[in-house]
Amino acid sequence: MGWEALFCLGVLIAVFAGLINNRAPDALLLGAVVLVSIAGIISPEEALVGFSNAVMLTVGVLYVVAAALRETGALDAVGSCVLGNAKSERGVFVRMAGSVTAMSAFLNFQLRMGFSQEGMRHFQLRMRQL
Repeated sequence: MGWEALFCLGVLIAVFAGLINNRAPDALLLGAVVLVSIAGIISPEEALVGFSNAVMLTVGVLYVVAAALRETGALDAVGSCVLGNAKSERGVFVRMAGSVTAMSAFLNFQLRMGFSQEGMRHFQLRMRQL
């Protein structure tokens, strides 16, 4: 096993230890990418290539939007609006099923569009090579 594999194994163990101890996951993972990049195991281009994927960016933006909605209290307002005066578990289930179905259809559509755009781009590149 070369030094690169040992270095990556050490970084991986450090990241897992940090995650187990409830450290900031974004800082841990970004730090791991920076360490592996500085060590020369991967190039800066290889370290950042995943950020150019439209699907990954869409999911990242959805996390930011969800955090903003939670911090502003908008989720509480939407939750009370959706659940309303439901008096039983069945009432809560029925109200949530309709709203989750509508939201899921929209979000899945957005992610599928990202995947299909990436797939189309890959297909076009393959056709140019032929």
